[in-house]
Amino acid sequence: MVSLLSKSELTALRRVGKMALKGVNDQCKTLPTKKRREGFDFRQTRVELPLDNGGLNPKTQLDLLICHLFINEKRSISGIMHLGFDRRRIIQALLEQGAIYDRRRISRAA
Repeated sequence: MVSLLSKSELTALRRVGKMALKGVNDQCKTLPTKKRREGFDFRQTRVELPLDNGGLNPKTQLDLLICHLFINEKRSISGIMHLGFDRRRIIQALLEQGAIYDRRRISRAA
């Protein structure tokens, strides 16, 4: 079986794999909010995880876990980095799952 994750990501997933992940929907609701932390504006106020995440690929599972830790558990990016993820991977997961707004998109008057 070929893994889509790096060795450090697999280690981090195993380390937090026993966490109680609660949720009903496998899709997160995007609610407008003015919540901001560590320079990022939130697109979501809560991340709801699927009860049965076995059908998701490992990358999606990790992305949802990162979102859960950052949004629901209010962990800092540096706190998540201690689990074995690099900053770039964390921010990429938050962006891909729609948890935060992309600061790189600046609207300019034409």
